Amino acid sequence: MTDSLATNLDEASRLISDTLAAAIAELDALEQRKIELIALIQRTETMKRAIGSDQPTGRQMTLHEALAFLIKESGNRWVAIKELGEAVNTRHLYHKRDGGPVELNQIHARINNYEYLFEKKGPRVRLRRVP
Repeated sequence: MTDSLATNLDEASRLISDTLAAAIAELDALEQRKIELIALIQRTETMKRAIGSDQPTGRQMTLHEALAFLIKESGNRWVAIKELGEAVNTRHLYHKRDGGPVELNQIHARINNYEYLFEKKGPRVRLRRVP
């Protein structure tokens, strides 16, 4: 009888350990999914702000919002990146922290950093189609 009790206790202990490990793994997976969903929500909010208005807002737009605004204003046609830079600077839609005009390398970098928002083909860019 004592052997049976010891075996049962060992088995129960193993089941508890296995169940606890599985629960911890599931929680880790949920926490990772939460991080992914928060990032997705932030990206979606950025995209919505960038393409959601027909007029520039009263606040200074971010560079990617200004680019998206100009592309949307053009009917989402393929626009030369140089043309976008000129329009951003001429219309004062965005300026660097030091107050200077935006440079083409900044525009290229921003477009590459927001590839979920922009579609690039050579020196031209447009907004990605939103399903």
